Amino acid sequence: MHKPYSELGTIFIDPASRGRGRGSLLSFARLQLIASHQARFDKKILVEIRGWKDKNGKSYFCDYTTFF
Repeated sequence: MHKPYSELGTIFIDPASRGRGRGSLLSFARLQLIASHQARFDKKILVEIRGWKDKNGKSYFCDYTTFF
């Protein structure tokens, strides 16, 4: 099934491999791939952004943007 957009999902990196800009490099490389092969991707791109919770499991984004 073709969607009217291309989709970028969250990048999960093993905790032991995090740091030193590796996540940023992977993220940039994905965008470079899209820029280099535009015919393979839709002009619209849906980007999934992973949420964040503090040590108590509180998500400030969800607390202030969702109403259910």
